[in-house]
Amino acid sequence: MVTLAKPVHRAPRQPKPIQRRARVRKIGAGSHAQQVRKANALWVALIRAKEPSGICPRCHKSKWTDAAHLFTKGGYPGVRFDLDNGVPLCRMRCHRRIDSDHEAKREFALRYLGKERYEALRLRAIGRGKCDMLLTLMYLQQTYDKFLKPLPAAECR
Repeated sequence: MVTLAKPVHRAPRQPKPIQRRARVRKIGAGSHAQQVRKANALWVALIRAKEPSGICPRCHKSKWTDAAHLFTKGGYPGVRFDLDNGVPLCRMRCHRRIDSDHEAKREFALRYLGKERYEALRLRAIGRGKCDMLLTLMYLQQTYDKFLKPLPAAECR
């Protein structure tokens, strides 16, 4: 016959105290993700301002709804927020078309920017340089303030 050992009664374990880390405030305009969101919003507003008529510059028929990148933001991060790299397009007819057809995108970019500006943008894109997020954000904010913010009433007179 097998005898079972009596269970040993132990005092319940005390949970370890949670060590709270002090929060460190980052210098600048918030976290990197916040900076990217703000820069993207400014970039979209500036791209939309390129065509104040609201008509798509590719088909000249529809109202544009998208701010499209000529060089993709994932493949060419150095020109993601470059103002020459953006164009306002209508979503259904033009944006999807040029994103799926590289040659159509190149032809449109050459027509829209001109040969010299397109070539300069292409060289910046293939240069694979990275951009400083704070400097990019400051540049976009200054450009936005200069071109899109309405003047105060006192300066309009």
